[in-house]
Amino acid sequence: MTNAFISYVRENSAQADYLKKVLEKNGVTVWLDRDKLTPGVRWKDAIERAIRGGMYFISLHSKERETRDKSYAHEELTVAVEEIRQRSTNKAWFLGVRLDDSPIPDRRIGGGELLSDLQFVDIRNWPHGIIHLLAAMGVENPVVDHRAPLAPCIAPEVAIVSGYLRYVHMQSAPEIWQGMEHRISGGWCRREDDGRILGQVTVAAPLAQVQHVNDMLGTGVYDIQLEGNEISADPARPTKLTHAQRITLPQGTPIPDVATGRNIILPIDFPILSQMVGEGWLEGRRFKGKFTSTISPLRPMPGLVASLNQEGLFELVFEDRLPRDLEG
Repeated sequence: MTNAFISYVRENSAQADYLKKVLEKNGVTVWLDRDKLTPGVRWKDAIERAIRGGMYFISLHSKERETRDKSYAHEELTVAVEEIRQRSTNKAWFLGVRLDDSPIPDRRIGGGELLSDLQFVDIRNWPHGIIHLLAAMGVENPVVDHRAPLAPCIAPEVAIVSGYLRYVHMQSAPEIWQGMEHRISGGWCRREDDGRILGQVTVAAPLAQVQHVNDMLGTGVYDIQLEGNEISADPARPTKLTHAQRITLPQGTPIPDVATGRNIILPIDFPILSQMVGEGWLEGRRFKGKFTSTISPLRPMPGLVASLNQEGLFELVFEDRLPRDLEG
């Protein structure tokens, strides 16, 4: 049976986990330190045995790895280079994987060659990159989701399991509502077949009165669309997300006035537009950032403000899931 050792830095744990799932679905046994090292084992010896005894050594390279001054992944690479020097050049053993555009280390591997002289797989080129990686490992007819990942080696489809929306400012709302944190109770994010990245987030307010307002205005569930080809991991270049929903409240609906606490009975059907614009970035399995939201009446009504403007911070925690084509 084909087996492989994956070398990575802690910051790329999510990418390593997803790659492990894809490889295992294609019949490759994967050695990953978090899974294989048991209490009491001499871990340095165990890692070296796994590297030297594996059929393939998969090295994940990224800007996070490049900027780490100290990491045992550097020692793993040293062991791998020693192994390259002793192995035949007729069969690939070292399989380098690029997660971004960071340079490949210019380590000498003997015979006048450098590590950067070996052909690396660019995993951003999906699905061709992962198919080429599996082909190099002798996998025939690989099973790969042809949708591009949400970010390098992060599944095209994930579940949102927790998080928060924290309203730093809520226009016209009482003081007790300012800084209020809404809990994320569920959701999902996925890349559609046409390439768009869509998501849905369900929020739960800490006060029943606020939750009632959210449910009535359609702000208890946000359907969002993310811009760009992939979700950014760079706070300096965040990914933009948007939400827009039109709702018509029927005549006779009691609308709570958040300033006074009294209800206003709608004398007519009342259309409103709920909008949210945010920007965020990935940190491991978290997508975090800031947002602004606006609830705007689409027709004027005495006693109600023209619009409600809010701003705040958010964090979404997601859980890796295999794409639909890899489930089962």
